[in-house]
Amino acid sequence: MVVAVLAAVTITVAMRVVGVLLVSALMILPVAIAQQLTRSFSRTMHVAMGLGAVLTLSGVAITLEHNLQPGALIVVVGVGLYVVVSLVTTTLRRVRGTP
Repeated sequence: MVVAVLAAVTITVAMRVVGVLLVSALMILPVAIAQQLTRSFSRTMHVAMGLGAVLTLSGVAITLEHNLQPGALIVVVGVGLYVVVSLVTTTLRRVRGTP
């Protein structure tokens, strides 16, 4: 119960600070990418947390170099990584012959 309340408070505060698009993307994209790479719930959760941190840090780092908007760039990096992972996993499954 405490975790659910803390998650709700964190999401509410984050939406006001960084915007709905970024919060939604950081909730969905890391999990979507991790589900393509892992098979268990526990591993998906851990990989998604790491991916969220990597997406955020890489977006901010690129922003500092090129003077762009960080929120939009984090989402673009996440979508780009999702596309790359989707293409690679689909190709590997076809080569291996697994569904």
